[in-house]
Amino acid sequence: MYIIQSGKVKITKKAGGADRILTTLSSGDFFGEMAILTDGPRSATAEVTEDSEILVINPETFEALIQANSDIAMKILRELAERLKEANRQIEVLLSKDEEGGNVQE
Repeated sequence: MYIIQSGKVKITKKAGGADRILTTLSSGDFFGEMAILTDGPRSATAEVTEDSEILVINPETFEALIQANSDIAMKILRELAERLKEANRQIEVLLSKDEEGGNVQE
């Protein structure tokens, strides 16, 4: 997991053969938590877009932080919930575009 101390990081994902920007993160934001939480590969690519200072958190430190500080755990949970809401909103937009174009498969 990574915590941005300063600077900006662009998060992208390949879709339809092209890199698509998912978001741009800045100071105080974090990324890479899914790889720790699911013990799986990263689902997107992170690229520093300006001079940055980034704190690297290994899985053991992450677990210790969560266990020792409920405020950190709640901040991460709230951010994950916001990201899930945004992903759901984007899915709804895509589905409505498919319905308008008659491309919905059931």
